[in-house]
Amino acid sequence: MFKAYKVGGSKVFVAKEQQITKWAESEIVSMKFLANEPFIVGLIDVVYEEEKVFTIMEYCNQGSLRDILLKKKSIPEKDAVQIIDQLARLFYHIKAEKNIEIIHRDLKPENLLFHDGRLKIGDWGLSKLHHGFNKGLSTSKALNEYYSYCGTRNYVSPEIEHSMPYNSKTDVYSAGIILAECVGIKNLGYPLDDPLFEKLSPHTQHLLKKMLALDPFERFSWEDVCKCSENINFFDLGIMKTMMMKSTKFSFL
Repeated sequence: MFKAYKVGGSKVFVAKEQQITKWAESEIVSMKFLANEPFIVGLIDVVYEEEKVFTIMEYCNQGSLRDILLKKKSIPEKDAVQIIDQLARLFYHIKAEKNIEIIHRDLKPENLLFHDGRLKIGDWGLSKLHHGFNKGLSTSKALNEYYSYCGTRNYVSPEIEHSMPYNSKTDVYSAGIILAECVGIKNLGYPLDDPLFEKLSPHTQHLLKKMLALDPFERFSWEDVCKCSENINFFDLGIMKTMMMKSTKFSFL
């Protein structure tokens, strides 16, 4: 990736150069579909040049969550929970309002960015869009499950690690690991056994236990994470959309 500018302009963008592959095309499809959604790195333009494609995206001026954790080691618990809350609202909102389930398949601190205080999710190259009626957005899968190994070590769910079928709950597990890392837990293989876990609030402990359940049938869905939120009336999608549009100022930025 590299910084880019429009001819004669001073506004900064990010350009991602890739070979034209199914992964590159998948990312473009996902970003076009999500173009008007909050918490998404904005897609500005797509330029094809011979066998390459250049994806022009919004520049996030406050870096990634990984950048922040490298400097600070951890962030306040309330901010960490709010990041997870915003992730849950986005994925639940898309499924509830558009009847489409999206699986990112590579949620990790490097792909969570911040721009002017607002969370932005990037790198949708491994994502899958699943429509209930399969209108060309993805190949229909039985029970909306996938099998291919995707993701980054430490953040992939047990079902992916063991080559078992998986669905959107794999992202919930990844988000649980991100939450654990944000509050300072070092043992990402067994975060619930880390001594720091007992020092967290009962709400955060409950959230981590349910998001990191090894059995996906016992694990929270994004809907469950939303219901667990202390900050929103889950049953009012109008309120959820309004809250999603508000700019969030995190104390650690």
